[in-house]
Order: sequence, then C-alpha cells, then structure tokens
Amino acid sequence: MLDRAKAIALSTPLLGAFLAVLTWPLGGIAPAPGLDPSWVAGLYMAVDRGMDAGTEIVFTYGPLGFLGLPNLSEIWPGRIAFAWTALVHLAFCIALLWGSRRAFGSIAGCAITVFAAVNSFGDSILVAAAALGAAALMGEWSLRARMALAVGSGALSGMQLLGSLRAGPTLVAMGVVVLLGLPDRRRTLPAFGGAAVLTFMVFWLITGQPLGNLDEYAIHTGEVVSGYSASMVFIEPGTWWDVPGFIVGILTLAGLCLAAGWRLDSVRRTSLALMIAAVAFLMFKHAVVRTSPGSSGLFLASLLAIALVLVPYVRRSVAIVAVLVLVCLTYVGNKDIFGIRFDLQRHAEDFVAQTKIVALPGRAEDEQQRGREEMQAAYALTPREIALLRSGTVHMAPYEAGIAWAYDLDWDPLPVFQQYTAYTENLDRLNAAKLEGESAPELIFWENTTVFDPATINYPGAIDARWPAFESPDQMVEMLCRYRVVIWREEWAVLRRAPDRCGPERHLETVVTPNGGRLPIPATRADEALVVRVEGLEVSGIERLRSLLFRATNRHVLFRDTLWNVVGDTASDRLLLRVPRWADYPGKFALDSGSPTVGFERVPGFLTGVDEDTELTLRFSALPLDASAVWPPQRPAQKRRVQR
Repeated sequence: MLDRAKAIALSTPLLGAFLAVLTWPLGGIAPAPGLDPSWVAGLYMAVDRGMDAGTEIVFTYGPLGFLGLPNLSEIWPGRIAFAWTALVHLAFCIALLWGSRRAFGSIAGCAITVFAAVNSFGDSILVAAAALGAAALMGEWSLRARMALAVGSGALSGMQLLGSLRAGPTLVAMGVVVLLGLPDRRRTLPAFGGAAVLTFMVFWLITGQPLGNLDEYAIHTGEVVSGYSASMVFIEPGTWWDVPGFIVGILTLAGLCLAAGWRLDSVRRTSLALMIAAVAFLMFKHAVVRTSPGSSGLFLASLLAIALVLVPYVRRSVAIVAVLVLVCLTYVGNKDIFGIRFDLQRHAEDFVAQTKIVALPGRAEDEQQRGREEMQAAYALTPREIALLRSGTVHMAPYEAGIAWAYDLDWDPLPVFQQYTAYTENLDRLNAAKLEGESAPELIFWENTTVFDPATINYPGAIDARWPAFESPDQMVEMLCRYRVVIWREEWAVLRRAPDRCGPERHLETVVTPNGGRLPIPATRADEALVVRVEGLEVSGIERLRSLLFRATNRHVLFRDTLWNVVGDTASDRLLLRVPRWADYPGKFALDSGSPTVGFERVPGFLTGVDEDTELTLRFSALPLDASAVWPPQRPAQKRRVQR
C-alpha cells in the first residue's frame, strides 16, 4: 500500500502538477494601464458587450482570445481564463517532465523541467501538443488512442482558431502533418477535421457570433496576423551572440529531430520534422520581427522546451549534448533576469494567492475594484473630463482601451481598436468606414503617448517611431474631417463628432522620385489640407517571401530634418502632409508635418528587390476644408497625470 502511494506521489502527472505550481507564469490578474493590458481589457469588454468578431472588433485574437489572458476585467470570463491557463500550464509541465524524466531520470528531469518552464513563452500549448504528436509518430499510441488524439487535437484546434490566431493555425498544421504520418490516416484525418469544424461552430455560436460574420472574421483577422511581419518590424540592438546563438540553437534542434526520426520510415520522419518545424518557426517569428534584448532569450528557451519532447527517442549521449547546448544558450539569453524567474517561492505564492482570488466568494470583485482604483489613479482624469467622456459613445485612440473600462464608459471602438494594427488597406478602410457611417462614436479620446516616457522615440499617438498622421491614414483623414477638439491638455485631447468639413479632393500633381529622394511639398490654398498617395512602398515581389520567412525591411518618411517609420501597405491611402493651422489639432496633437519637403524610402536589404533604380510614385491632392466648421479648443488648467 505504501509503495503504491509512493508510486502515485512520484508519478509524472503529480510531479508535473507540483512543478507547475513552482513555475506559475502569472505575476498578477488585476486590470492595469498600458498598451498590452489595454488590448487585454478590450478583448474582455468585447466579450461582455457581445461584439461581433471581424466587424465590430478586429485583433489577433478571436472571441475566445481572452482564455489565454487571465484578467479580472470581467469576473466570470476571468475565472474561466484562469482555469484554462492553469490547465495549459499543467499540460506543458507534464509534457516537459515526461520527456526529460524518461531521458535523464527523475531528479535531472525535474531540474530541467523547472529550468525550461520558468523561461516559458506564451504558446506553451504547442509544446504539449507536440509531445502528443511525437509519441503517436513514435508508435506509442494504439489505434483507439490515435483516434482519441485525432478528435481531441481537432477540438483543440477548433477552439484555438477562435482564440489566438497565432497558435490556432499552427495547431491545425501540426495535427494534419502528424495524422498524415500515421497508417490509419483515412480514419483519423476526417475525425480531426470534423472535430475541428464542430468545435469551432459550437463555440462560435456560444460566444454569440452571427454566422454571417464568418467570412469577415477570417479575412480581417487573417490580415492582422499575416501583416504582422511586414508592418510591425522594430529592431532594438541586441548582443553580438544573438545570431550565432540562433544558428547553433536551430541546428541543435534540427539534429535532435533528425536523430529522433532516424529509425522511422520516411513518411513518419517527414511528419515529425514538419511538426517540430511548425512550432519552432512560430517562435522564430516572434523573436525576429520585433527584436529586443529579451526576445532572443525567449526563443532559445522555446527551443529547449521543444527539444525535451524529442529526447526520449534518441541515445542518451545525444540527448545530453543537445540539452546542455540549449541550456547554456537559454542561460546566456536570460541571465539578466534569472533571479526573478527562479524565485520559485514567489511563483508558488502567486499561484496560491490568485487561486484564492478567483475561487473564494468576493475576492475577485475586490481585486477587480482594486485594479480599477489604481488605474483611475494612474489616468487621473478630472471630473470635467469624466463627465464629457460619459456624455456619449467613445473610442480610445491610439490604443488605451483600459480607460474605457476603468471609468465604465460607453466604449464604441473602431473595429481595429488598437490603431497600430490597422496596417493593411482593407483594415484602414474598415476603421475609416466606421467614422464615416451613422454608427461612428460620438467622442474620441486621443492620448499623447510620449508624456509618460520623456526619452521615447515615438511621436504622440503612435508607436515604434511612426509618424502619427500616417497611422491608419484614411482613418486619420476621416477623423480630421469629422471630429473637433473639445478640451485638451498635454496628456490627451477629447474630440467630438461634428459635420463633415471636407470637400472632394483636387488633384495637384504626380511625381516619380528615386527611393529616398526628397522633393518640395506642393503649395495649397489657405482652406486646403494636402494629402499624398505613395505607390511602391508596399511589400511586394520577392520581399513577400522575405516577409514570410523572416521580416520585411522598414519604410521611412523623410521630412526636413527627421526620419520616421511608416507602414508600407497603407502608404497608397491618403497620407496627411499639411493641415492649415486653423483647422489642425492643438499642441503636439497637430497632424501637420511642418516640413517644406518630403521623401519616402524603402530600406534595401537581402531579398527586398530594392536597388539604385527603385522608384516611388507620389500622387499629391488638395483636400478642401470648410472654415466655418471650426470649434475653438477650450484648454483646461494643466494637470499632469501620475507616471505609470
């Protein structure tokens, strides 16, 4: 009896659960201010308000996107998300322990699992799925178990296609390639597809989504995901070892995969390689599109986690060498924050505290209220501003949706509610159409995003050193035409909807210019704004391949003495260059470039197609403005917001 109890206590599931507590990844679940917390709050508000995915709300997450983002912006969705995250982290830790324990024994296996799990990443569900797929391809599953795998992985894929649109398609690809490698594929593939479709449709309807929205959900959300590596490129200087570390890590994982599949037939070997490549490639894209000193460490840690899926199927000597290499790379990539990540007591205390909050009556409501009060203290809106924002429907620009939640405003966002993700013509037009139509929000709350970081390289209302008037450019034109400033201060401005003051465009001239060349901005009348459409900045030709496999290069607008990033795929929309002072927004919210010259540039590089003969076409137009529709801004007493 004692031996049986000991065996149960030391079983992989129970040990995995213990390690999951010690490596709990969430530092907190209370609502908070900021860019990332605001899109999380937006997803929860969309669920609470029953917004239609693909038309009323568009992001990289679908109607189940909140599941992987535990937060108490809404109580019951937050509780469900917490439970789901705990289940996924448990499966992740069990998968790591299952592989490392079989290869290295219990003590070493637990140590390696903790090491990999504390450096874990957001898509850990893919590693757990890879462990199941590898076991099936290695012949460890019976026919009945393989059928259960097909149904289960299909259901999980269907759910994730409504959640994270990064993980969902990858799970589908993994499931298909694994089942294609198994002998009973004629039975398991239809079961996988049927479970995926059925689960997708069931949860689509449960979340209140109309059937007529399916195509727009697929198109618009797909554009946000697919446009990421073309438009969200931002590179911070890393260290000298980043590229060598990436190469060594990728080659190590590839060698381990080759060794694991060596004894398999060619079909299973190919399936195993494609499955591992699908997971690794997604993590690679996370690391290289937006680079920072921490991104390389996360990627290398992800390679280690994926490797632990394969180590049971290779010789121990090969497994030891591969894991040692990846452990060293992970350490080097994360050494600056190891003290925080290896505070296992803090991880366990966070798990216990958060479990009590979501499980005990009244605790979640108290935590939610605490988060609301802290956010209100950070935003520090005046009573006058709050009263104005509560007088109508409101959109938060460019991204701080958390303000709408903190003050319980009537949030009526533009579909692509985080403006920096409206980086295709279609998404830009979707936002512009909202401002043009009868359902437009009555107010726009526009934040000066530079106030809170004096050293920022951004410009008010933009990210990644982009020029704000070009962020979702058609949307910005419609905002200028239809919204006037009511009150403003350094931190933000409040705009109210008014009659359209813009007339039909008047074409001025078309100029073909060399890439990076500067030219004088055409003259306009005193009652006209100036817009330009640029052809040739979009990602096209061979650069599409580069963008798919790696990342696109940056695009720039060149003013008199400054250079700013722009999104190439929306450059052919209306880019505001000049706005008369009497019609422009006040202070740093002004959209006028203030420059007598302008130029645009595609940064050259490998597989970009850019050379010394590259040319761009600029089409300038004047946009008439009705001077009688001016509202003089009323500026309240200055009051600075508490720093975040």
